[in-house]
Amino acid sequence: RKQVSDLIISVIRLVDYGRDLERQLNLYVDCRRAFTQLHMVTFELVVRVCLLAVKAYRFMKGKHNRKTSAFVKACLAYMHITVPSLDGAFLKLRLYLQCGQVALVNNMVSQGEAFLKSAVQLIPEVPESIQHTTNGRTTKIDTEPEMLPYTLNLASFLLVFPGHPKNGPFHLVKGLLNAVQKYPPWQNACVGKCKLYLGLVRLFSTFAQRKFPYHVNRVDSNDTLFGSNEIYIKSLTHFTNTLITQTLNQLHGIVEGKDKDKTAKASQSELALDLVNILTSTMTMNKQSATLVVKLYRLAAGVKETDKYRERTLSHIESKRGTWYQDIVARLKVNG
Repeated sequence: RKQVSDLIISVIRLVDYGRDLERQLNLYVDCRRAFTQLHMVTFELVVRVCLLAVKAYRFMKGKHNRKTSAFVKACLAYMHITVPSLDGAFLKLRLYLQCGQVALVNNMVSQGEAFLKSAVQLIPEVPESIQHTTNGRTTKIDTEPEMLPYTLNLASFLLVFPGHPKNGPFHLVKGLLNAVQKYPPWQNACVGKCKLYLGLVRLFSTFAQRKFPYHVNRVDSNDTLFGSNEIYIKSLTHFTNTLITQTLNQLHGIVEGKDKDKTAKASQSELALDLVNILTSTMTMNKQSATLVVKLYRLAAGVKETDKYRERTLSHIESKRGTWYQDIVARLKVNG
């Protein structure tokens, strides 16, 4: 079956009708109907339709007319119908994110939101491990090493995705947070989940900027939609505080009941220093945040594996200007 799929995919990639995009889409519709049992062919067809929507965007230089807008919506509908038919959670997750990105590039926010919601809803359904067969041998592969970069990638895309007028500026991030709680390997404290929370703390420090570092052309992100209005700042502060609290819970949970586990302690130390660097690089220091930095630095102490990282972190804090940074350094040096 793999050889047949590879051959069909090769032929599909060779067919190009140039600027006749509708004819190209019709071909992909016919191929989907003909090869429903070949999932890798179906996967390739979704990717091809994504590229077709991007090609329409390039032809129109981002300024769709009624005809091309309808064409892109047809492409998105094709993807929305086809992706759920695939086997493999990560195949679907990657495609949902890719389709959401294509939709947003074409300034079709509601369609993009539907794809992202589908991705978020799928996360709890991903098993802790999957069976993979190669040359007749079946091995069990953990899904967490793939889930972590995927969720971080999804989170980085959510920076440019517009908030909802009724559900708030961070409703998709909230959905992501709820979903990862139900992902089997992350139902308890662990390193991977802590790394995700650290990534989300970085995300919200970027949400706090008056102008985001990157945008999608012709799409208004939260910095334009909400600016620095009081409701936005209040929601931002609430989410940031919640994420920091959750991260601290993860840090303590990683070593809970593992007093003699050096690997767990080393992971806790490294992650604590990661949070210290995030806080001192992206947050405004005050009495509360400075105290937290000191506690985290002390939490990371006593681990040989992170000695150099701890020294570099202290040097970084010393290089910062401001009374609170001087106070942090003084307190750290007094306590050794």
